[in-house]
Order: sequence, then structure tokens, then C-alpha cells
Amino acid sequence: AQMKEAMYLANDAVRKQCEAQIELAKRAGRAKKDYKLYLVPEELAASMAKLCADRIENVCTIPGKEARMVALDELRAELRGALNMLNEVDIAEYLETLDNEKGLMSDAEFGFMTAIAFDNLVRETTRNVILEKQFRPDGRSTTEIRPLSAEVGVLPVVHGSALFSRGETQALVLATLGNEK
Repeated sequence: AQMKEAMYLANDAVRKQCEAQIELAKRAGRAKKDYKLYLVPEELAASMAKLCADRIENVCTIPGKEARMVALDELRAELRGALNMLNEVDIAEYLETLDNEKGLMSDAEFGFMTAIAFDNLVRETTRNVILEKQFRPDGRSTTEIRPLSAEVGVLPVVHGSALFSRGETQALVLATLGNEK
């Protein structure tokens, strides 16, 4: 019962904050920004998945973040090269959705689309491995969280310092106070 009441109380507070933000936005008079949605052509995503189907899962599950990122970068570059040859030769029919005359993507468009497609493929592959094989790339089980830690006073000269760690990520926070001048 207490939790339910707390949730309703929090919801009311958030609702008031949202209303205040909407009112401030109206007062500022700035138009809402429109964002463009970039959709990867299905054929490009399918070609990418087909070209690396035998290796993507192994690369996505390499233990150690650094080694995994290096292997993913190498696979991305290799795929981009293979797909670029296709782009120049014989896949113009599915690139006709673009507005340029030849139906071929510019190098910048092609790089952008392959980056999005590869990131989507890595995300999907990693997620499937975690859900289906109960294996996380960092070696944790699906019920484990990353180790958390916090230390204060790690540097002696500044007025305040703290080191926060979560898994392989760390943040060092410093505070130095000035006088009234």
C-alpha cells in the first residue's frame, strides 16, 4: 500500500514538472524540432547479415570490451568493403529508393547506412545470445549486475574528490572551491 501511494505521489510530481516544461517551451516561442528518420534499406541489412552470418555471433561474444570492439571494427570495415563493391556493381535496383539519378548511394550515405545497419545487427545478435543462450559478452549471468563501488577523498589536494566505478566504467569527480573574490 505504501509503494502504491509513493508511486501516485511521484506521478503527480512528474506531471507538474512536465506541465511546467510545456509552459516554458510555449513562453520561449521556439518551434518544435523535426527529426528525420533514417531507415536502412532492407536489402542492405539483409546483405550485411548474410555476409557475416557465420562470424557475427562469435565477434559479439568475445570476452573483454576492448578486444570485442577491435574485432567489431575489423568486421565492420571488411563488410563495408564487400558491400561497397556490390554497391558499385549490381545492387542499384534496391538503391532506387534514394533520390539520386544513378540509384547508387554516395560514399557518405553508404557509410552512414552501413554503420546503422551494422549497429542494428550487433545489437540484435547480442540480445539474442543473451536471451537464447543466457550468455553475456562480459561473462556475467543474466541475473548478475555489474560490480558498483564509490570512494571519496581519492585526491589529497582538491576540496573534494570521488571515484565511482560500475563494471569497466569509471568516473572521477573533483570539486575545488574558490573564495568570494
